[in-house]
Amino acid sequence: MDVDNRLLRSFLAVAQEGSLTRATERLFVSQPTLTKQIRQLEGRLGVPLFERSRAGMALTTAGRALAARAPGLLAEWDATLRETRSAASRAERTLRVGFLASAANEATPRIVAEFTRTRPG
Repeated sequence: MDVDNRLLRSFLAVAQEGSLTRATERLFVSQPTLTKQIRQLEGRLGVPLFERSRAGMALTTAGRALAARAPGLLAEWDATLRETRSAASRAERTLRVGFLASAANEATPRIVAEFTRTRPG
């Protein structure tokens, strides 16, 4: 069973805010959209996460368990994305340098040494 991290973020907002209304304001989504996301997550997990009442939404035992773990899961996912993007931006690239024949003999070693000193690897 795959759970979209968007659903976890929506769940966490409702859990932290204690109400759909406040969570919709925080997430900038409509109440029907947020309700659908919560129901979708509950369906995927096969358990109710909230007890709904006029006073708001209270976490069930399963909801409390998920609320305890979700922040760490989301933080780990965000860190993984950052590291992946960072690694991609540091990927090895080819640099081609051209010199005039008259300047190449004396300048090339100095330029290459400076380049490798400032950009190791």
